[in-house]
Order: sequence, then C-alpha cells, then structure tokens
Amino acid sequence: MPSIKVVVNFADGDAYDVRIGPGTFSSLGAHVRSDAPGTSSVLIVSDANVAPLYLDAVRERMLAAQLPCREVVLPAGEATKNVRVVAELWQTMAQLGLDRTCCIIALGGGMVLDVAGFVAATFSGGVNLVHVPTTLRAMVSLAIDGRSSIDLPVGKDIASVTARPRFVCVDTNALSSLPEGEWGNGWAEAVRAAVLSSDESFFWMCERARGLASHDEELLREMIARCLVFRAGVVAGDATDDEVRSCLRYGSELGCAIERIAGYGAFGHGRCIAEGMRLSARLGAAVCGASPAFVEEQDGLLDALGVERIPLAADPDGLIDAMRVDEPSGDGVRFVLPHDVGSWSIETVGREILRAQMEDWLADR
Repeated sequence: MPSIKVVVNFADGDAYDVRIGPGTFSSLGAHVRSDAPGTSSVLIVSDANVAPLYLDAVRERMLAAQLPCREVVLPAGEATKNVRVVAELWQTMAQLGLDRTCCIIALGGGMVLDVAGFVAATFSGGVNLVHVPTTLRAMVSLAIDGRSSIDLPVGKDIASVTARPRFVCVDTNALSSLPEGEWGNGWAEAVRAAVLSSDESFFWMCERARGLASHDEELLREMIARCLVFRAGVVAGDATDDEVRSCLRYGSELGCAIERIAGYGAFGHGRCIAEGMRLSARLGAAVCGASPAFVEEQDGLLDALGVERIPLAADPDGLIDAMRVDEPSGDGVRFVLPHDVGSWSIETVGREILRAQMEDWLADR
C-alpha cells in the first residue's frame, strides 16, 4: 500500500512533508538526511511503553543513514510532561556534546511529542525536530500542531513554544500495538476534525464508521490524511494567530473542566474532549440554530467508533466553575459552537442556558 504525502505550507514560506502509510519507518533515515539539513547526529526521545516496540527499528534506520544516534527513554504518562524532565533533557544533551546540528526524533504519543518538541525548540537556540507519532491521537492532530506544551503545578499545557517538525513519519503499522482503550482518544480528535472541516469529511467518516472501528488499514490511512489536511490548513494559515486556531478548542471547554475535577490522567484526554463536543453540539442547537439532526449525527458517529461515555457524577455548577477558570470576567463561558458541520463561531454562553444544556447532556448519559 503506497504512502500518502501531505505538505504543510506556512504563510511565512516554511513547509514540511508528512508521510502516512504502513512501513514508512523504512525511509525515515533518508528523510532525516533530506528534510532536516545540517543534521550530524540524532537523539531519539521515546517513553517506556513505546521504546521496547519501535526504538530498535528507528535506531537501525538512523545508522543505515550514517547518522550517529543516542536515545533517551522517558517514564510513560502525562506526569512526565514537566519542567524538571525538560531541564534533565537539556542537561543530558549538553553532557553528550550535542549542539545545533543535532536532530531530535520524537517517537511516541502526545506526551513524547510535547516534551521532545519543547526541548528541540529551546536547546542551543533550536535544533531540528522530526515527529514519529505512534498513537492515533498523535497521528491525527498533535504531530503537526506546531506548538509544544508542558504542564506546570498550576495547570496543564501552561508553558508553550512554537515547535515545527522538519518531517513527520506516520507509520500506520504502529497502530497494531495501540491498546484498545486508547483508540477512543484518537477517534475523538478525528471526529472533531471532521465536524469542523466539511460535510464531505464528516459524512465520509459516518459512512465508513464500521470499517474504521474495525481498523481497516486503507480507511485508517485515508482518515489520518484527511484529518491532517484539515489541521494543516488551520495551523499553517497563520501560525501566530490564536483566533485562527481557536476552532481547535471545540469540546475543550468542558473536556478540560472534567480533567480538572477528575484529575489529570483519570480519563483519556480525547474521551474528555468527546464529552465536551457532545455538550457543545447541544449548546450549538440552543444558541446558534444547529439542527437536532446534527447533534444526533455527531453523537452517533462517536458511539459507532466506540468512544465510551465517561462515568461522571458531577454537579453542573461545579463543572461550570471549573470551565470558568480561564474566563477573564462575567458569569458566562466562551465556547466554540457549531452552527452546522464546517460552520462555527465563538460565543459566550450564560450560566442559566449552560446549566440547562448540561442537565440535558447529563440526562443522555
């Protein structure tokens, strides 16, 4: 099965390629040579879950390309995404004598991509970065997000930097080792992209939900490409414009509040976002005139892909207060609300309307 190429073109003239398909690991060394010019050595950053599965294969491709290679294996989990780990990586790189001619290869899921990207953007004025995502969520979104974030004691993703990879290698064979419980986190991101993108993308997913849920390789490859084409258009249109990127927060308002209340890591981030999308669709119907059919279609797609509801016993007012943490003033909460597939706006929703729709959302669980 041939790979699919997606090109991410930025407004400032910068660009990089994404290769999607089974077996793309095999050309990784050649792409580091051609797409990350000036690279004289490689540091592979992975985690304890992924390294035993794929680190040897990536190392072999680097050595075949005559690129000296070092590795760092991080503890798995969101708790690793912190300033202390970043500082330890800076120190390790300095002790190894690495400099601006080094290329960091981020091999893993979202945590690895964030930590490795943060380090690549900040060490020695910035070094080349290559992403090799191994989870569905990372493949459909984080691999080309263009920003890397780490957590602080006061909250998640507080410190961020711009971190563009020079190449992204999406080897769909890596999904064969994805734990069943992790698929839902990726499906939520894929559905979010489809809802924000267009009727064509959304109903393409709806019509093929059964095949996607059974992990059909050809459908997965095309679905990942579709998600990345959409996301590339958002993040590359103006890499510094938060308003352009704001649609990517669809579902995050409630999703992040659930994480704050339940504790980070209690539920997968994607599953929390899916709950936020379910609520935001209902708010879109109440505030922006979205049709009840849209609400049902989005819920149906999430359900068909096996995105399980979160068993949450929460008071609506407590969740609203958790959503208001990031609000500057007033009594409402700003949401990305859908009018229909491919159409959205940012609206401030008052507490009374929000509480009523949250009760409807909770009743549907």
